[in-house]
Amino acid sequence: MGKEKKPSLGVVFWIALLCFIAILYIGSRVQFPQWIARHFGGDYRHGASLPKSPTPEVPPPEEKPSLPESHPEVPKESPATESPTEKSLSERGGSPSVASSVAAESQEGPATKSTVPPTRSRTSKLYFVRISETGKPELVAAERKITYHNAPLTETLKELLKGPTPTEKQRGISSLIPSGTEIKSVSIRDGIAFINLNESFQFNPYGAEGYRTQVLQIVYTVTEFASIQGVQFLLEGRKVDYLSPEGVYIGKPLSRDSLVK
Repeated sequence: MGKEKKPSLGVVFWIALLCFIAILYIGSRVQFPQWIARHFGGDYRHGASLPKSPTPEVPPPEEKPSLPESHPEVPKESPATESPTEKSLSERGGSPSVASSVAAESQEGPATKSTVPPTRSRTSKLYFVRISETGKPELVAAERKITYHNAPLTETLKELLKGPTPTEKQRGISSLIPSGTEIKSVSIRDGIAFINLNESFQFNPYGAEGYRTQVLQIVYTVTEFASIQGVQFLLEGRKVDYLSPEGVYIGKPLSRDSLVK
């Protein structure tokens, strides 16, 4: 038998070189870059050095939402409401809290608040009419318990417009305020109540005496409040001089004394 041929040194060299290259290639894909990154730092995927202490991202300052520009409410066709000086309550009764509430009533109605104000009550005098034996209308006072939040005068006038009760009607008590009269708004300024009524208030079927009596009913009822001395009538927000062709003058504030014949 012949001798086995040993692989030549050149072949062994090339085999070893290929194995070494394969080992380097596999190592470069798996472990070698990680080992370099752990011991020397750097990103083994990109070859870039990582910062030692990364800077935290600072969020931009929050912008505060801009608030809409506030505008004061301007009442439409209404005189400004002011707080009158409180007078002695012994004149016609009442209480300081009621007087303050009356002064706070605005022509556009009670102010709207986020919380409902507490319910209060007071006893108000309403003035109705009884025909005397001579055939002339005479004022008759009737008491009512009025509940309100912050507008006692407005609620009192609403009760007056409802008219007398069935029991009062049986006693001959009535009202000469025209049917369909409604309160548009109420405000108080310098002791004068501005009562804004609808057009129905200027049509009275009872003639001159009826017009005068309907004015008396409201003036006497309103001036029961100690802080109010007179009434300025408005029709649909407008000041008019005469209520009727018969010549009932309402162009200025009317008090009890100004209506006495």
